[in-house]
Amino acid sequence: MEEPHAFLDRFYISRIGICVLIGKYLSLRQQPVHNYIGIICQKTSPYKIAKRAIDDASFMCNRKYGDAPEVIITGRL
Repeated sequence: MEEPHAFLDRFYISRIGICVLIGKYLSLRQQPVHNYIGIICQKTSPYKIAKRAIDDASFMCNRKYGDAPEVIITGRL
Protein backbone atom coordinates (compact mmCIF):
# COMPACT_ATOMS: atom_id res chain seq x y z
CA MET A 1 0.00 0.00 0.00
CA GLU A 2 2.97 2.34 0.55
CA GLU A 3 4.06 2.21 -3.10
CA PRO A 4 0.78 3.61 -4.53
CA HIS A 5 0.83 6.40 -1.93
CA ALA A 6 4.40 7.33 -2.79
CA PHE A 7 3.55 7.35 -6.50
CA LEU A 8 0.49 9.56 -5.98
CA ASP A 9 2.45 11.91 -3.73
CA ARG A 10 5.10 12.38 -6.41
CA PHE A 11 2.46 12.73 -9.12
CA TYR A 12 0.47 15.42 -7.33
CA ILE A 13 3.54 17.33 -6.14
CA SER A 14 4.77 17.39 -9.75
CA ARG A 15 1.35 18.52 -10.98
CA ILE A 16 1.16 21.31 -8.41
CA GLY A 17 4.66 22.47 -9.36
CA ILE A 18 3.78 22.56 -13.05
CA CYS A 19 0.59 24.53 -12.35
CA VAL A 20 2.51 27.07 -10.25
CA LEU A 21 5.13 27.51 -12.99
CA ILE A 22 2.46 27.96 -15.68
CA GLY A 23 0.57 30.45 -13.52
CA LYS A 24 3.76 32.38 -12.78
CA TYR A 25 4.70 32.50 -16.47
CA LEU A 26 1.25 33.65 -17.59
CA SER A 27 0.92 36.29 -14.87
CA LEU A 28 4.32 37.79 -15.72
CA ARG A 29 3.17 38.29 -19.32
CA GLN A 30 0.15 40.37 -18.23
CA GLN A 31 -0.07 43.94 -16.99
CA PRO A 32 1.42 44.37 -13.49
CA VAL A 33 -1.02 44.20 -10.58
CA HIS A 34 -0.44 46.33 -7.47
CA ASN A 35 1.28 44.36 -4.63
CA TYR A 36 1.81 41.29 -6.83
CA ILE A 37 4.91 39.84 -8.43
CA GLY A 38 3.54 37.27 -10.85
CA ILE A 39 1.13 35.18 -8.78
CA ILE A 40 2.81 36.07 -5.48
CA CYS A 41 1.10 38.70 -3.32
CA GLN A 42 3.70 40.69 -1.39
CA LYS A 43 1.21 41.40 1.40
CA THR A 44 0.45 37.72 2.09
CA SER A 45 0.98 36.77 5.71
CA PRO A 46 2.00 33.12 6.18
CA TYR A 47 1.15 33.53 9.87
CA LYS A 48 -2.45 34.58 9.08
CA ILE A 49 -2.87 31.69 6.64
CA ALA A 50 -1.51 29.17 9.17
CA LYS A 51 -3.65 30.69 11.96
CA ARG A 52 -6.80 30.39 9.86
CA ALA A 53 -5.99 26.76 9.02
CA ILE A 54 -5.37 26.03 12.71
CA ASP A 55 -8.65 27.67 13.69
CA ASP A 56 -10.57 25.69 11.05
CA ALA A 57 -8.94 22.39 12.05
CA SER A 58 -9.55 23.10 15.75
CA PHE A 59 -13.21 23.84 15.05
CA MET A 60 -13.62 20.56 13.16
CA CYS A 61 -11.80 18.58 15.89
CA ASN A 62 -13.94 20.15 18.61
CA ARG A 63 -17.11 19.41 16.67
CA LYS A 64 -16.15 15.80 15.92
CA TYR A 65 -14.20 14.77 19.04
CA GLY A 66 -15.06 17.41 21.62
CA ASP A 67 -11.44 18.54 21.96
CA ALA A 68 -8.57 19.83 19.84
CA PRO A 69 -4.81 19.89 20.43
CA GLU A 70 -3.11 23.16 21.16
CA VAL A 71 -1.01 24.45 18.28
CA ILE A 72 1.86 26.83 18.93
CA ILE A 73 3.35 28.83 16.05
CA THR A 74 6.95 29.85 16.63
CA GLY A 75 9.50 31.80 14.65
CA ARG A 76 9.52 35.31 13.30
CA LEU A 77 5.89 36.37 13.29
